[in-house]
Amino acid sequence: MNAQVREFDWSITPLGSRAGWPVALRITSDLILRSDFPKCLCWGPEMITIYNDAFVPILGHKAPCLGQPFRKIWAEAWHEIGPIADRALQGQSTFIRNYELQIERGDGHETGWFTFCYSPVADENGVISGL
Repeated sequence: MNAQVREFDWSITPLGSRAGWPVALRITSDLILRSDFPKCLCWGPEMITIYNDAFVPILGHKAPCLGQPFRKIWAEAWHEIGPIADRALQGQSTFIRNYELQIERGDGHETGWFTFCYSPVADENGVISGL
């Protein structure tokens, strides 16, 4: 995903070109891209996504998701995970084990059990800007 993130035209997203990204976004995106654990960074009020290679299998065969709003990617489960994401953007971290969700990964709806954590990510001024 490193190459895809570097080559992606971020100017078409609310994040704008990578050259103008805040320091916290550059550092955090680099951190997740270097991880072997599935990670997805959602930045800004639109929760624009940047994710690593390990996260790709979670997406399955969904349409290309890089640079898309997190709520659009997981629209079918947003009524359940949206409030959890909102809490992270308000500063509250949440860790959940074996959470059952009905999801769509490009091959029809399926039941999945997920263990995940939504943690607030602050920018260089201490303002929660992502999860």
